[in-house]
Amino acid sequence: MKNEGEKIEVVYGDLLLSNNGKVYREIKGRVFEEVTGFNVNDMKFNHPTMFVCSTVYERVGYFDEKFRIAADKDLVVRMIQNKIRFIKLEKPITIMDIGGETGRTRKIKEIIEAMQEGWRIGKNNHFGFIPTLWMCSRSLKYRVLAYTKYHLFKMLGKE
Repeated sequence: MKNEGEKIEVVYGDLLLSNNGKVYREIKGRVFEEVTGFNVNDMKFNHPTMFVCSTVYERVGYFDEKFRIAADKDLVVRMIQNKIRFIKLEKPITIMDIGGETGRTRKIKEIIEAMQEGWRIGKNNHFGFIPTLWMCSRSLKYRVLAYTKYHLFKMLGKE
């Protein structure tokens, strides 16, 4: 996303997920130049890999604390909407233990809260009704899977 001579404002890369010290999956980072409700869930922005210039926060603001679950998505969408320039390092730069809010969905209330936050992100960024509905429905799929997996493992005694 960088043209020759432009200042780089965000550097990001790939993410290695680990469990009990063993790396088991690499997530390739991918940020789009344009973002809509139709493609935002296809981004893999791996916010733990991002190094952001302080001037970016001056332009787009910080993590919005009103978003308990989707503050990272909201921030990256605002960066893209404000034409922040990203560059990707084509290698893993962060190792992170499994988890995160998406993977820890344990209550129906959290699923509802995530959908409400997604709806606000779509509305705040003028995605429109259908693209925002699409974004929320795709996010719902991942959260329901995480919820089901958590409770299934809990029933099997493999938390």
